[in-house]
Amino acid sequence: LTGLDESRIARAVLEDVMEGFPLGKTAIRIDRAMIVTNTKFSKQAKRYGKCREIMQIGWSSPENYGLQAMIDKKTLYPLSCLKGLRVETRNKLVNSGIVLMKQLLDGNPSVIARKAVLSEAFVRALVAKANSGLNALKNS
Repeated sequence: LTGLDESRIARAVLEDVMEGFPLGKTAIRIDRAMIVTNTKFSKQAKRYGKCREIMQIGWSSPENYGLQAMIDKKTLYPLSCLKGLRVETRNKLVNSGIVLMKQLLDGNPSVIARKAVLSEAFVRALVAKANSGLNALKNS
């Protein structure tokens, strides 16, 4: 649960950054805060964010525009959605630049295997597993 503290911190940071622009300490003008989280916002955080004009994107809020809706719409599921994926294998894939199931599915298995130091047969099996997992996620 993302609570009031995070919203208050975001507002305080915003005020600090806003003060730097007119003083010439930064060339970037920032006039709004945003909090993106994979949790829900507490009622107090929502109320404070609305009052202080802090854009809040949570797991399921705003309705139809939350993080979950964005992930579902673009099918940007993380590798961690693959059931049974060993930590060592996930780390090899992440270290080779593969963090999303979509990247695994769209990539060339032989290139992925070489970069991740995995056998091509294993990567092809992983792609098949990711494909069926993605279909299950889409239909849930």
